[in-house]
Formats: sequence, C-alpha cells, structure tokens
Amino acid sequence: MATVLSFSFNFSSSGDLCETELRCERDARMGSDAIELTKNELKANFFSVGRASYARLVPLCNNATGKVASFSSNFTLPPNSVGENLALFNDSNRFNAAGDDRIVTVEFDAYPNSWDHNDNHLNHIGIDVNNINSSAYTNVTKRLVSNDAVMTAEINYDNHTGVLIARLRINDDEPDMVNTSVDMKADLPHGVAIGFAASTGLCSELHQAEFERGIGPRRYRYRELAAATKDFAEEGKLGRGGFGNGRKEFESEVKIISRLRHRSGSRKGLLLVYELVLEGSLDRHIYNTDRLLTWSERYRIILGLGSALHYLHTEWDQWYIDPEFVRTRRPTAESDVYSFGIVVLEVVSGQRPDTEMEMEQPTTADKVDRALPLLKWIWNLYEKSVIVEAVDERIKRDKQLDDCKWQLHRALVVGLWCTHPSPCVRPSVVQLMNFLQSEDLTLPILSRPGPDFSPGSHAYNASSSVNVCSDDVSWATTGR
Repeated sequence: MATVLSFSFNFSSSGDLCETELRCERDARMGSDAIELTKNELKANFFSVGRASYARLVPLCNNATGKVASFSSNFTLPPNSVGENLALFNDSNRFNAAGDDRIVTVEFDAYPNSWDHNDNHLNHIGIDVNNINSSAYTNVTKRLVSNDAVMTAEINYDNHTGVLIARLRINDDEPDMVNTSVDMKADLPHGVAIGFAASTGLCSELHQAEFERGIGPRRYRYRELAAATKDFAEEGKLGRGGFGNGRKEFESEVKIISRLRHRSGSRKGLLLVYELVLEGSLDRHIYNTDRLLTWSERYRIILGLGSALHYLHTEWDQWYIDPEFVRTRRPTAESDVYSFGIVVLEVVSGQRPDTEMEMEQPTTADKVDRALPLLKWIWNLYEKSVIVEAVDERIKRDKQLDDCKWQLHRALVVGLWCTHPSPCVRPSVVQLMNFLQSEDLTLPILSRPGPDFSPGSHAYNASSSVNVCSDDVSWATTGR
C-alpha cells in the first residue's frame, strides 16, 4: 500500500513573516493580520503587483509511488479587498504557460476582460490551468469589491477524482462553487510554490489575504455546526464539558484556545469543535468483539506506525508516555520510540496498557501483587522465555498463524526494547523497523528494569537512573 503524501504549514511566529515563512515579491508586504499584495496607496496603486508564497517549494507528487497528494486551503479576503494578468502571467504566456511557468490558480475576478468567457459578468470566480482564460467559472451575484463584504474561500483537490473545487462565501450567504478536472501531475512541476498573487492594472485596488496566526483551528459559522449536528441533537452527542477528560484533550484544547482571538472579539462567543473520525480509533478495532483483527492486519498496523512516530507523540495519554518526557517535558526521538513500543505491545496482546493482568506464578520481585500492568506482565513472560503467551488469545486460533510466529515474537521483544526506562538503551527507528521486518537479524537479550520501574506511574526512585546507560541489553548468537 502506498504511503500517503501529506504536507501542511501554518503561521505561528510573530514578526515579519516575509523574512521567515513567506516569500514576498514586488509590492507584497505584511500588514497587522493580513498580507497586503498590492500597494496601500492611492497614487501609487496603478499597475501594482505582488505575490506572497510559502518560502519552500512543496512536492505534490510522491517520487516512490507517483501518487499525487490531495490538499485543501482556507483563507479570508477582508472587506474592500480587491487587475490584469493576476500578477501570474505576462502577455507572452498568459494563454499557454509552459515549463516552470506552469500554474493552477483560483481567480477572484472583479473586472471583465476581453478574454473572459463569462458574458462580461463583472464578478466571478474561476479556475485557471496554465491559461488566464478560465477552464471553469461561475458568476457571483454580489460585488467582490465592497466595504462590508467578508469573503471566505475554501479550495479542495481530491487526488482520487482529480477534481479541484473552489467555494466562495460572501458574508453569511450560501457559497458559490466552481469545479473542474485537473491533472496536477501533468499540469504542474514536481515542486510547486503555494500562495497568493494580485495586480491592479489601470484600477486602484487593495488586495489582502487574511490569516489567523496559530496552529490548527478552523473558523466555522454557527449555522454550519447546527446543520451538521441536527441542531445539536442529544442522540448525536459524544461528550460535553469545558475540557476533555484526558491529558491529551486538555493540552490540545489549551493550545488551540491560547491562539484564538479574545472571546470579546466574537459577539456570540466561541465553540471548540472536534472532527469525527469515521473509521474510529485503533483501540476500537483492537477490542472490537464483532470483528477480529487478524495478525496480518495487526502486523501491517505496527509497520505503518513505525513510519509515523512523529504522529504518535501528539496522541499520547498517561500509559503511552515516556516517563523521562514527563520529567523533562522535552520530546525526543527516544520518547517517540517509547510510545511506539507501548502501542506494539497493545496491538499484539489485545490488552489495554493499564489492564491489570493476572499472573499464574508471580516472580520473586512481584509476589506482593499478583495483578500487574501490561508492561510488567509481558516482562515476566519474557523472563520465562514464554513471551509469545502474551499474544491475543483471539488470534491464536488462526491456522495461518504458524508461519507468522517469528513476527509475533519479534514484535513483542521489540516492544519491550522500545519501552526500556533508559532512553539510550532503546533502539532507533531504523533499528526497530529492521528487526520487525527481518527474520535473520539476531534479537537482543534484554535485562529487566530494576524494581523501581513503574510503567505509567511516571515515578522513579531516586536511586534509579534514566539517563545513564548500563549493561541492559546484550546480543546473542540466536534469537531468544
């Protein structure tokens, strides 16, 4: 299965972004909360052109798979924010852009030019593909240049259908929409610049593109939320409260709220909205009683997670966190590996990491309590050389599992290795992926953490060390 190519960027720093995240050309400059693309001066505004783009080229196509990425963009054009050639074409290439001049753009046009195929309608939005003459367009009933019109645009491209859709909402009106098929791979270079452009020609206008500094949040209108939730029907409610009931929900909300404008800036207050994930979370599938995840599916999940450790670090809760991260509050590659190890053990065993597991014959170190958290329980099985007993009982009946026992064994050992309390003992991402996928590599022999080790409690005795490597891992001539 091809890896999905994804990219995103946001403006989260203060100061002049034209010197950091943005490439501002010609007359473009930073305003207080908007990019001014043309000169904000009446006498100097004729023939003003400006472009602002992300400072680095963005690859739209995965070199390995040839797959083009889907993408979406949302932005606002402030009131009274309104030219020939759009600052993107010139007289020689405007009807047939080629080479590095190739372009796909959505135009918000407030002036009828001779080449426009729209019956000289003054206001329209169009999609231009290497040609200033729009491939598709739709007329807009309201003026795009108005002192009181706030225009919110949304642009989406679906790599499966190859359709580019642009929507424009003026104030609270229903949005106007235009769409057309675009072959991004054929119509654009591999690396593309993403941004805004504007020009004034013989008209005097000011073009601005507004953005909110911050990470992630998108502004919705109340009526959109009411329609999506059937007027906030009780039967569709998943939960409520000022903050989520877990650490990750709390920190996520704090990050979002801290970057929103003050509550008084919105007449009717602000609501925090979460997106519904249709396929559900991983634990929903692991513990599903209606449909059992096969080992083949679980193995693919583990390998997929191994290539996305950066994502795991943002989705932790108590039992997934490296205790060293809790102590220092500094995320590292090693803390990501710890989170990965916990998920691997959870996927293979089919048990939640905070599940109290019953032991038949507790070891000397654990005689005080016969019920242990998952991690300690698997360590016990490893010391007895029966770690495969930790495999989910529901998949042990699979007749095809005999050929995959080496995968099960390796996944469990690698999971323990990743969760070692000493960060410098843990494998690198490259190492753990190699050990998971190769039957020939010799597995390490792991030494059980000391008695002060307490997975998920975030507590270590002062005598235990998490920064200094000791002889906690050795290598054998054969896999254990």
